[in-house]
This record gives sequence, structure tokens and C-alpha cells, in this order.
Amino acid sequence: MNCSLNEAQWRIASLPVRFGGVGIRKVEDLAVPAFLSSMNSVTGLVNEMLNYSDKPMPQVFSEAYKKWTDDGLEVPGNPFAQKNWDDISIQNVLQQIIPESPKDKARLLASLKPESGHWLTCLPSENLGTLLESNTFRISMALRLGCNVCKIHT
Repeated sequence: MNCSLNEAQWRIASLPVRFGGVGIRKVEDLAVPAFLSSMNSVTGLVNEMLNYSDKPMPQVFSEAYKKWTDDGLEVPGNPFAQKNWDDISIQNVLQQIIPESPKDKARLLASLKPESGHWLTCLPSENLGTLLESNTFRISMALRLGCNVCKIHT
């Protein structure tokens, strides 16, 4: 994009497209939801394979679960799907983003609309007319994230 991003802009960029971001996810945002959903999905099967009737959860699972609840996050109704854990985490991130100006707030609210990110998810094809030029893509991304598109050259 050839522009610098502040912390809030990076935070928004790391959200999924459906939540107003760019879809460049951070590993630390995905690690705990992925682990918790995976452990919930396989624990019953592993206990059945090893003939454990009521084997306690591994300590690492208890620690991850404790970290999740200590952060004030609720446990999803369906704990087997990572998307459910991730959605709760993303909602928490969105609540922590405080727009600096009314223009930033309007940009964030507009990017949260379902239609606003369709251009990021379409197949870039010159034949179909969906391929953006580099400069058009750069400006579109900068506008979506609230970056300075043009700087005065001194």
C-alpha cells in the first residue's frame, strides 16, 4: 500500500473482511480459538479410543480456557466450531476500537456493512473486469483503513 499504518489501522486490517477488515489475520488472534475448538471437537473421541470414561481435560486446555474466561469472553453455544470462538473474540476487538474522529467512526460503521467487503473477496480477473490496477487497489485499501493516501512532498 506504500503508506504507514497506526496501531488502530493494523487492528482493523487484521479483522476478517466480513467484520470490516482486510482479512490479514494475526496468529495470536487465531491461536486460542483454534485450540479451544479443536480440543472440544476431539476430546470425546480420544477418551473413547483410550477407554477413558471421565478423563479430566489436559492442563493446557484448562489454561487456555481460563485465559479465555479471564479476558471476559463468553463460551460459545457450539464450542466445536472455531468460527464461533473467533466471532466472540472479534466482537471483543471491535468493542476495543475507539474511533478518533466522527469520520473514523463513519468509516468503521460503513466497513461493517456486509456489502462493503465484496470487492475484496471477488476473483481478480481481467476478462471479467474485476482486476483492479495496483494504484486503484492501493487507494481503495488506504480509504478502507483510513490511511493517508497522498502526502505532501517537501
